[in-house]
Amino acid sequence: MADIAPCNVAAMVDEFGNWDWPRLQSLLPQSVLLHLSATKPPRPGFKGDFPGWARSHDRTFSVRTAYEALRDSSVQSVNAVWKVIAGFRGLQRIKIFIWLLAKEKFLCNAERVRRHLSSCSRCEACGAALESNLSYFPRLSDSRSGLERAD
Repeated sequence: MADIAPCNVAAMVDEFGNWDWPRLQSLLPQSVLLHLSATKPPRPGFKGDFPGWARSHDRTFSVRTAYEALRDSSVQSVNAVWKVIAGFRGLQRIKIFIWLLAKEKFLCNAERVRRHLSSCSRCEACGAALESNLSYFPRLSDSRSGLERAD
């Protein structure tokens, strides 16, 4: 690949408004070119070519908008999880089990290794290199299918 002089994205478009592929092929690896082929080139007459922060109206970054973005995304995902758990109709102990699983409070092998209580993080049931709280789901489905086969 050739050395690239500082330039903006609009400089990589030919006079017809298409990507300047001969120039791009000499500058970029094939994997990047494949991603670029799925992207429309900038149109003439657009504002200047500069990065902008999508979370603010004037496209400038601020710590305030970053915290707002983090707060909004975490609140939405947490609310969805807790709505599912709160809406569960079943035994209270199963609801508590699901709550503990969502809070990642089970002491799985990965957590034991992190706390220096064990040296092996391997999942005993499935043989995966790392056991986590999510490893309990396949175990539950495997045990259920085993019960159904036994009937």
